[in-house]
Amino acid sequence: MVDINPSDSELIRRAIAGDTDAFGALYERYMTDIYRYIYFRLGDARVSEDLTGTVFLRVWESLDRFQPDRISFRSWLYRVAHNLLVDRYRTQKPVDRLDDFTLHDRQPDPEHRLIDDEESRMLAKAISHIKPEYQEVVSLRFISELSHAETARIMGRSEGAVRVLQHRALEALRRSLGQAAKKDS
Repeated sequence: MVDINPSDSELIRRAIAGDTDAFGALYERYMTDIYRYIYFRLGDARVSEDLTGTVFLRVWESLDRFQPDRISFRSWLYRVAHNLLVDRYRTQKPVDRLDDFTLHDRQPDPEHRLIDDEESRMLAKAISHIKPEYQEVVSLRFISELSHAETARIMGRSEGAVRVLQHRALEALRRSLGQAAKKDS
């Protein structure tokens, strides 16, 4: 009998033995969480996608050194992502002035809520200007938070095709947002 939802430890055991599908399952399980973690620290989708890929490449390359008795796999992934971000900040050497920092309350004030609402409207408008298949992949992947596999099943495409479509959709969305910003200036 095939376990349809194997544990992390089972997938890790199989991945160490060379089962790339097992590692792919770990990737699918945690990729979105790691991407979000990186994205909310950088705010740049393209760089976040690249760094997420780098996290999983580093994990794959050092999987045989993973020590499950010391740390959970999920925590290890976040640790690798954290270290990658630290390395990036060290090499980027951002220069921030004290007046560039703002403190954010957990309950935003009305002005911040208005700004957030306006940004949401701009995003929704930009999404409405991209191709319907791009709208669908953005909705499934980022709004519904479905995996590539789930999105592929729903759209009747391969996972690879969904990844390509997602990349193109994000590029189209970026262009649409850029055009909207130019119109507002």
